[in-house]
Amino acid sequence: MNLSSLTALAVIAGTGAFAGAPVMAEAAVPASQVRALNMARNTAVTENGGLSVYRPQPCMFQTSSGGGDCLVDDSPSGYTFSFLGGDPGWPEDGSDATTETEIQIAPTVAVSSASFTTDRLADFRSAAGQGPLSSAGTGATVHVS
Repeated sequence: MNLSSLTALAVIAGTGAFAGAPVMAEAAVPASQVRALNMARNTAVTENGGLSVYRPQPCMFQTSSGGGDCLVDDSPSGYTFSFLGGDPGWPEDGSDATTETEIQIAPTVAVSSASFTTDRLADFRSAAGQGPLSSAGTGATVHVS
């Protein structure tokens, strides 16, 4: 036998060793949690000017884990997500986030409260004819109820 035959034999023999091994399945994420994640992300995108100017933290796209690190509370009062956001590409190119969002989605999958803090949000709201916001320091905060 040459080396390639031994390698092939090892691969063939090795595959059977795992055939009877148990597979650990991850617990399924409830559909309501996935809907809450999508609603939270879409609300933040809309309130921050759309996808052409804003991108939420990557964990807000992790539907298979129900929001991963962005999910800060899962209780009978609903799902609460807290995440950063910024210009498109900010996580990949290493730029700093420009927004911080915390949003609670009620168990009925409706926005129950949201808080957005950003340096740019006042400009977006003003340009959209939605009037000025109260400012605190250099940023603006919007509360949605």
